[in-house]
Amino acid sequence: MDTKKQIGSAIWRMNQTLYEVSEELEENGGELTPEIEEKLEASELSQVEVADGIKTLMTKVKAEDAALAEEIKRLQALKKARANALEGLKKYLLDYMLTSGTKKIEAQYCTVTVANGPESVVCEEEKLLGAFEQRLMDLQDNLPPYITVDMKVNKTALKEYLKQDGAVVPTIKEGNAEWPAAALVRNPHLLIK
Repeated sequence: MDTKKQIGSAIWRMNQTLYEVSEELEENGGELTPEIEEKLEASELSQVEVADGIKTLMTKVKAEDAALAEEIKRLQALKKARANALEGLKKYLLDYMLTSGTKKIEAQYCTVTVANGPESVVCEEEKLLGAFEQRLMDLQDNLPPYITVDMKVNKTALKEYLKQDGAVVPTIKEGNAEWPAAALVRNPHLLIK
């Protein structure tokens, strides 16, 4: 057998073995099992052939992973676009019903009703927190440098506070207008059955 045929035969054996190994790895979740190791050892491939083959297989897997990552990004973007489209259509229908003063539409395939949502908090966090900024700075000045205090609004606690009689909330003033920095609201939403 001449050298070209020997090289061609070795490459074929290497490719066949690595193809089988690749298939088995995919089927078993990527675990290099003792059976796969035995297949590699029994393949009669030289160390150089095994090393080159494994490197080739690793390159192939990395390329496939990159392609899969791109496909995942594409599918996630498509999913987000479709969710945005659904929200846009729902918002359009809600706006249409609110503008026309319609509370309920009984259509051929569905019934659409405008309902008030549960109470939720709307607040201008920056303005609300600004009223307490000096207290926070005073507290921070009295703490060691390895302890920090972060100021944030707990909307659940704020909601409970706003439900109390006599709850006082800092106000925002712009020109002649003044309004509370936080309030409870009920936003309308659609029920589609």
